[in-house]
Amino acid sequence: MRLIPWVIALVSLSVSLRAAAADKIVLHTEDYPPYQTKDANGVVTGDNVKVVVELFKRAGIPIEIKMDTWKKSFEAAKKNAEQAVFSTTRNPEREALFKWVGPISVSRSVFMAKASRKIELKKLEDAFSYKIGGVKEDSKTLFLVKQGAKVDAVDQDAKNAKRLQKGEIDLWATGYISGMKFAKDIGFDDIEEVFVFREDYHYIALNLETKTQLVLELNRILDTMRSEGLLDATLKFKN
Repeated sequence: MRLIPWVIALVSLSVSLRAAAADKIVLHTEDYPPYQTKDANGVVTGDNVKVVVELFKRAGIPIEIKMDTWKKSFEAAKKNAEQAVFSTTRNPEREALFKWVGPISVSRSVFMAKASRKIELKKLEDAFSYKIGGVKEDSKTLFLVKQGAKVDAVDQDAKNAKRLQKGEIDLWATGYISGMKFAKDIGFDDIEEVFVFREDYHYIALNLETKTQLVLELNRILDTMRSEGLLDATLKFKN
């Protein structure tokens, strides 16, 4: 019996993908709403989590999602095979550390300040005379330090909302929508965006030992999901 060529190709792709895939991939992340956070029952959820779960479901690869501080999540994915971290900003400094799938979302990196202080920034360097809060090993923190800023960084971004509220920092380098969510969670409404310093696209960063064939297939599946409109909610700015 002769098989139709496209059937042969499809079967070959399926077999080769299974060969390239891991038994399970552990995906590390941080609390960064609305992209990823924990619900009232402690289950990791969020806009990007939904994308990631659907992506690996279509690829037929079991996953486990773990939430920790950004630094611990980043290091775990970098050092351990069959592990990954999301939502990760892709930049030149990180390019060679991982294999990349994405983008899965986009956000605005901003400085937040107390509205009552009426801080005005005309350019990035104007922020450098203020005490800036950030997150350890976060791309926004690393970017600002490279530009010449001093950043007082902590392990979790939610802590910066409280620090800004108490006056322990003057400016908070964060994502706009996640920052507003953290502020809302503690009833902090004397807050405003005072400067946008970057736009960030978020990716899944896979350990370097991940088979290139699997990375290509995950990106292909993600392209299909994007064409179906499944990433419309994450690949646009939320104001």
